[in-house]
This record gives sequence, structure tokens and C-alpha cells, in this order.
Amino acid sequence: MEMERGQIDYKTTENISDWAAKNNMPIRGHNLYWGIDKFVQDWVKELNNAELRETLKRRGIETAKQFKGRFTGYDLNNEMIHGNYYEKRLGDGITKEMASWVLEGDKNAKLWLNDYDILTGNRLDDYLEHIRKLQKQGVP
Repeated sequence: MEMERGQIDYKTTENISDWAAKNNMPIRGHNLYWGIDKFVQDWVKELNNAELRETLKRRGIETAKQFKGRFTGYDLNNEMIHGNYYEKRLGDGITKEMASWVLEGDKNAKLWLNDYDILTGNRLDDYLEHIRKLQKQGVP
């Protein structure tokens, strides 16, 4: 949605959302944040920590507002057991902040975790450990 800094384009997501609504299909947003280094845009990596936090906040709030009532919820931070770019930069508490920003934009949004290799790649224990860590931090 924002491949270049300041140029947010919701067009494709809007089209998909409109199509799903016309076809009575509930949808959830995938994904608001993605912390695998190779998928973090270069312009994001160039931000200082204060700018990064503000950019993440804006993305969470504005995207949730934009699709409020149209998405049932969001995959919050994609594939977190495989990449933790934002946690490395801003600390473990950033996931809780991300969740609060999304809920500020849409208080009814459900927030989801998702990852791969949970069952087929023997990462279930890692996934469960990560979930427990987030629960201890109070991530909704």
C-alpha cells in the first residue's frame, strides 16, 4: 500500500473489498505489518526509531479506519517467528502498540497471528512460545 514513502494506494485493496462485499464474503486484512527484513521497504529501514514508530502508528490507525466495517480483522504482524525487524528496532513492546493503534482505528477489529511451518515445519513449539510471550505483554 505504501511502496514509496507518503504514497499510499488503497485502490487494489478497495477493489477486493468492494467485490467481497458484493458477494457477501467477509474478509480480513493481510497483513498490516511484516517484520521479515527482506520484506521491509528500504525507505522504512532508513527511518530513525521515532519516525519508524510514527510510521507504524499511522499505518495501523489509518488502514483500520479506511476499512472499518469492511474487514472483520487483520493479520497483525506477519510471520513473527520468522522475522522480528520491528521488535529488534523498537523493543518487544511494539507488537502491543501495533495492536492498540489498529484498535484505535477500528475498535471492533479482530487481530490475528499467522505464520508458516507451524505444523509441517515443526515450529509449533516456537509459535506457542511466541503466543505466550505476547499474552504476558498484554497484547489483545
